Amino acid sequence: MDVLCREYTSVFCLDFSEKTLEILKLDPNANAYDLFVNEPQEKKNYPSVIQRYSDMYVADECREDFLNVMDIDNLKAKISVSDHFTYRYKSKPNKVLQSNFEIDLHQIDERIPDMAVLAIKNIDDIIRISNREAILNSLCNDYEVVYFCDLETDYLQVIKDSNPKVTVGAVYKFSEVVALFRNAKNLSQSASEYVRKLDKNYLMAYLSNHTEISPQFCINKSDGSQTFMETRVVRVKTDSGFKVILGSRHIDDIVREREERNRRLNEAVRNAQLADAAKTEFLQRMSHDIRTPLNGICGMIDIAEHYSDNPEKQRECLDKIKESANLLLEMVNEVLDMSKLESGKIILEQVPFNLYNTAEEVFEVIEKLAEERNIKVNCGGKGVTHWDVIGSPVHVKRIMMNIMSNAVKYNKEHGSIDLICKELPTDYEDTVLIQFICHDTGIGMSEEFRSHIFEPFSLEQIGEKIGYSRTGLGMSITKKLVDNMGGTIEVDSVKGKETTFKITIPFKIAGPDVRINNNPKENKADISGMNILIAEDNELNMEIAEFILQNGNANVTKAWNGKEAVSIFENSVPGTFDVILMDIMMPVMDGYEAAKMIRASDRDDAAQIPIIAMTANAFTEDKLRARKAGMNDHISKPVSGEKLIRMLSELSNKN
Repeated sequence: MDVLCREYTSVFCLDFSEKTLEILKLDPNANAYDLFVNEPQEKKNYPSVIQRYSDMYVADECREDFLNVMDIDNLKAKISVSDHFTYRYKSKPNKVLQSNFEIDLHQIDERIPDMAVLAIKNIDDIIRISNREAILNSLCNDYEVVYFCDLETDYLQVIKDSNPKVTVGAVYKFSEVVALFRNAKNLSQSASEYVRKLDKNYLMAYLSNHTEISPQFCINKSDGSQTFMETRVVRVKTDSGFKVILGSRHIDDIVREREERNRRLNEAVRNAQLADAAKTEFLQRMSHDIRTPLNGICGMIDIAEHYSDNPEKQRECLDKIKESANLLLEMVNEVLDMSKLESGKIILEQVPFNLYNTAEEVFEVIEKLAEERNIKVNCGGKGVTHWDVIGSPVHVKRIMMNIMSNAVKYNKEHGSIDLICKELPTDYEDTVLIQFICHDTGIGMSEEFRSHIFEPFSLEQIGEKIGYSRTGLGMSITKKLVDNMGGTIEVDSVKGKETTFKITIPFKIAGPDVRINNNPKENKADISGMNILIAEDNELNMEIAEFILQNGNANVTKAWNGKEAVSIFENSVPGTFDVILMDIMMPVMDGYEAAKMIRASDRDDAAQIPIIAMTANAFTEDKLRARKAGMNDHISKPVSGEKLIRMLSELSNKN
């Protein structure tokens, strides 16, 4: 394929079954360019294209023959007999005065008989220089053995031979040389086809319609290995006789390169098939797993409406609705995170945070999950002196949560989980190496699955129902996050007994001048009396935010797009609002532009008023973009009321 694209001005993929042409290469100087340039569709009807091409470009005296030869059924018959077919014709002189062209049809793969590559090139130069001397010079440069032969008279003369025992200029009978080769004992079985093509009668018949033939063959060496050869036979145009130039050379490097290319191609096809199968299975599983909590949410709403006079039953329904909604959110987050990681677009924060607090937050969540199954969770640190570090706390928490939630999911009743944080020695003064070790007494995993655990969509079949939805993305996300942080992850497991994960991540040490709130929960969150401007275009989201804030005794002013929020702020008395909550994707003016306009206004409070992005754009790059637009912080939807109130309180205190 690469050779054809280099040597030919126009290259197409011909589909015999669909009778279509697909452009692979099209030179602007080629005849076919004017035919295709105004038709942007990828695949074109082959019979229609050939008819139009012949009408526009083929010389009148050649048109009938051209249409007969290029008939799709004729081409299919030709390619079924030989792996390629060559045809020459004359065209009407084009814009660069070209008139002689050659069409070469190659079968792509014998396993795909209905697909072929059709290539076209101008051969005016070839025709002009196709004489004995030019061909000899060309073959002598590239081939180790070169003979001049007259097939009609059975004449062969040695022009070049790398064997010193062979005399240059010596004359032999062509048929006798071929017979000697035919009887050689070291030929492989595949050489029989090669010998057949070297028969002078076959060559004369074939070269009557073709310019050359290049059969290949294999020789068995005494050490058991093989060497590959190619013979190129080119017809020389003369006034008498049937004369050819024959060159032969070793092509071991070419064969090895071709085999390696085919191996990579087959491997790519196999991997693509496996990936497609995994994604199909994933989509089927996701369809089930998404509908399951949706069914729970819808069903619990119906039950709650039925028990409108039973507060206890309604509370039970609300708890189950919240549980199903959280499960849906977890699945959405995993799919979106995996998409970002696969595309290489994940962005990690570099902010100061306290590792101990992060681990404690994860521990509290895991402990609640574990209590439901009577699983004991132990947490401890060994020799950690640098808890204050710089990194991406959200993603560190995600890594720890993925590992420990799996330790709960795949554990046994009355089992245990141990989480240990260790500080390992490092050669860099400003860097700390932290190792997280999570050991559980769960169901373990097989050795075969362990080698695939970090592949997307991979799941091990488990006999008993575990009661959790599984996307097969958690471990893949964890591995990619650890890799992006410059860390390592190891897993050791015994089927039916235990599993241990070791995650080692380097962090920059936060210096003494870096301010970190090491005890955030000691600060009481209070937003009583705060005046808050909310920009939100969705009525339901506005109602939820208004409820959260008014329930915290805050005063709320509503704007339904960014432009309205800017107008309300600029027309208010300086100091009227304590904070602005800004949605991002809004009509008229989005949140980014609104924040920039507020910061750019000449009011005394324009630079100081806290602006928080409250949005469904939840990735790190969205947070960075919000900060670049002048916002102080970012909270993602669905909004946690407790988190929002704490964030507002902390920003108000700082301000």
